[in-house]
Amino acid sequence: MKRPRPPSQAFTLMELIFSISILLIVIVLVSGALNHVARLAQGGTGSMKTQGDARQVLDFIASELALVTPPLPGQPGNRPRLRLLGNPANTQLPYRYPHLLAWESAADPVQSGNALETLAYFIRRTPSDGSAFASALCRMAVPVALPADQGIPLVYRDTDWLTPDYLDAEAPANEDNDYRGLFAERVLALWIRALDAYGEPITKDAKGTGVGYEFDSEAGYTDSKNRVHPPPCLPPALEVALVIADESATMRMGSSLPQPVASNPALFHQEIKNYIGGFPASQQASIRHFVRRIPLFCQP
Repeated sequence: MKRPRPPSQAFTLMELIFSISILLIVIVLVSGALNHVARLAQGGTGSMKTQGDARQVLDFIASELALVTPPLPGQPGNRPRLRLLGNPANTQLPYRYPHLLAWESAADPVQSGNALETLAYFIRRTPSDGSAFASALCRMAVPVALPADQGIPLVYRDTDWLTPDYLDAEAPANEDNDYRGLFAERVLALWIRALDAYGEPITKDAKGTGVGYEFDSEAGYTDSKNRVHPPPCLPPALEVALVIADESATMRMGSSLPQPVASNPALFHQEIKNYIGGFPASQQASIRHFVRRIPLFCQP
C-alpha cells in the first residue's frame, strides 16, 4: 500500500510573479524616496553656499560704501561723487541687468598712490557655450590721480564712458584680477535704489524732477516729506539687492533668460519677484534674492 505524499511546499508560478512584483514596487518607492532626500540635501547645500556668497559680497560692497564721504562745495575738480545709474540707455548689453552703481571714493594710498578712485559694480553676461550664459557681478576700480586730472573723472562725465571696450579693459572677466572684473559668479541681476532719511525711495532731484532709480550727488534730491536737499549731497542710505542662482539652476539655464525690468523704485521688491517669476517653475526654487540696506555717511 502506497503512503500518501505530503502537500507540496513549492511556490506556484503566479505566487512568484506576484512576490516579484511587490518587491519591485517596494524598490521603486524606496529608490524614489532616497533620490528625493538626496535632492533636498543637495538643494540645502546649494542654498547655504548661495547665502554665504551673497553675505560676503554685500559685506564687501557695504565696507566700500562706508568710505564714501559727503561731497564738499568748492572742490569741483576732486569732489567725491556718488551716482546711481539705473539701466542707462547707452550702456550696452551684457552690462545692463538692470543697474550699475558708480562712485568716487578715497583710494588706498599704499596700493595706488592716489587719493581717489572710481569704483563701479555691474552685471556681465557672457555666452559660455552655444546654449548657456555665464552671469556674474563685476567690479571696476580706476585710480584718479591728484592733483586734478587732466581729464574729467569718470563719474563726472555723462554715461559715455560705459562702453563695452572700456568695461572689458578695466573690469576683465577673469578670476585672477585683484578684485577687478569678475567679482562674484552666478549673480543674475543687481538692483539699487537710494533711500531718504525716512526709508522711502528717492525719486526726485532737488528741482523736483523725476529721476526714477538714478541718483546724482550733483543734482541733490527731494525727500518723501518734500524737503529739498541741495547739491552736493549723498543719500542717507542705499538698498542693494542681488539675484543669485544656485549652481544646480545655473547648469539648467539656457541662452534665453528673462530681462529684468526696473521702472519704479517704489516697486523695488515687486520688480525683483517678477524677474524671478519669469524663470521656468523648475528653476525658481534655486534662484534667490538678497537685500541689504546700507547707511551712508551723509549730511543732516
